[in-house]
Amino acid sequence: MLAINPLIEGKIYQLTGKRSDPLYANHSYLLIDGKQAILFGLPNAHEYDVLIRQIESLVSIVHIDYLVIMQPDIPSTHVLSHLLDKGFKGKIITHRKHKPHLDAYNHGLTYYFVSENQSRLMLKSKRVIRFIETPFIHYPGSFIAYD
Repeated sequence: MLAINPLIEGKIYQLTGKRSDPLYANHSYLLIDGKQAILFGLPNAHEYDVLIRQIESLVSIVHIDYLVIMQPDIPSTHVLSHLLDKGFKGKIITHRKHKPHLDAYNHGLTYYFVSENQSRLMLKSKRVIRFIETPFIHYPGSFIAYD
């Protein structure tokens, strides 16, 4: 497992899966802003165990406020059920077009749709996370996030 280092000021951590070749690694990011935590992206199921250890070395899964799902690919969204087993109770930030796919996991979580919230999320600290739709990526409703 690779060491976890903040990428930039503001406690944004890159969480790296098992693969040693960075060209093929699946990266998730964890932003910790005061007492709020946001997980951007889910790993593939085969990288889940590494990701969970990395997250829990920084913050408890139950303290993650938001999970950002930018595209609903099955190998990654399958990990949602594992996060629920670990106690995740935050909101899912996604596009409304992803809801039917994500509802299949019977998670009972609240959605925050980027398409219905001016494509942004304001944190308690007043930090703003912005979302940009990427219509030419292979999943309808895909988007990217930046702050």
